Order: sequence, then structure tokens, then C-alpha cells
Amino acid sequence: MMSTALNYSTQDQPIRPADPSYEVKFETNRLRIRKLDWHDLKDFQKLVGDQDVMEYVTGKAYHSREGEAKLKAVIEAYNKHLNDYWMWAVEDKLSKQFIGVCLIYKNSKEEEELGIRLQKEFWGKGYGFELAKGLMRHAIKTMRFKCVKAYVDTRNTASEMIFLSCGFKPEAEHQNELKGKDRVYVYRRC
Repeated sequence: MMSTALNYSTQDQPIRPADPSYEVKFETNRLRIRKLDWHDLKDFQKLVGDQDVMEYVTGKAYHSREGEAKLKAVIEAYNKHLNDYWMWAVEDKLSKQFIGVCLIYKNSKEEEELGIRLQKEFWGKGYGFELAKGLMRHAIKTMRFKCVKAYVDTRNTASEMIFLSCGFKPEAEHQNELKGKDRVYVYRRC
């Protein structure tokens, strides 16, 4: 029986450049935000395979093959013309440890939406606030979006506090696909 898992040899995987700043999108005091690559597979699968991390995102953790397919799609999107989905790795500047991902994408309502996912061991240490603030600045100042939004399940009070602390304003509420309510937070460029 042939395996349906995606198989990549080390020849297929891009080699990270010697200069780690080559793929860096932006930095904060403690964090470096860079493109994901195949070296991140194990950490990425751990992140998206954690039910607690994915609870308010998809409602369920990804299996390893789903995580691998998602990472493949993200890496391929970097090279697409007119890409409207950007997901990046978040790593600690000093240790270079992978701590999560952040994303900016055009949602089904044609809005630029932000998202953050951190490994559980980094929750409650201020990384979420620091990352949200940096991601918002990057979207507004570098990518030149006039407005960015974050859809946050109202049961996810920690994420709500993060976006409120970053200057986002609640705009609306609606039912989400996970049988909960999303509160829409918006940040507009002045």
C-alpha cells in the first residue's frame, strides 16, 4: 500500500541563508517574524496539532498530514503573484526558538484580517501583545493597509484583551462556524 503522505527530500527543501535576516519580515523587542520553511515542519505540526491552540481557529487540531499540507500551501503562496495570504513564523530573537505563527490575509469579506497562534508554553508572557502590536504596525505602515481587522471568538478572552490593548476597537458581533460568537475588532490608520 502506497503512503499518501507528502514526501520531501532534503534536496526539495530550501536551505536557510547564512544571514538569518534574509527572510525577516519585521521584528519586535523579543521576536523575529520571518517566512516559514520546511525546517519549521515539526514545530508547525506541533502548533496546529494542539487542540488548545486551534480551539477558536478551526475547532479541532490538525493531523500531521493536514499540518504538512498547510505548511506546503503557505510556502507555495510566498511565490504567488497577487498573493493575499501571508503567514509567517514567529521566533525568539535570542534562542531562535519557534514560538508560533502570525498571519495577514484577505478574508471572504475582502477585509485584511490578522491572526496569531502561539505555542501554549508561551501564553501569558506578553508575546501575544507584542506580536499583535508588531503585526498591526507591519500591516498599516509597511503593507499600507488603511484598516485591519481581527475576528475573535468571544470565549477567547485572552485574545480579546490583546487586541483591545493594541488599540483595536470592537465593531460588531456575529455567529461563527464554531457555534460561538465572533467579535470583530478593527484598527484604522489615522
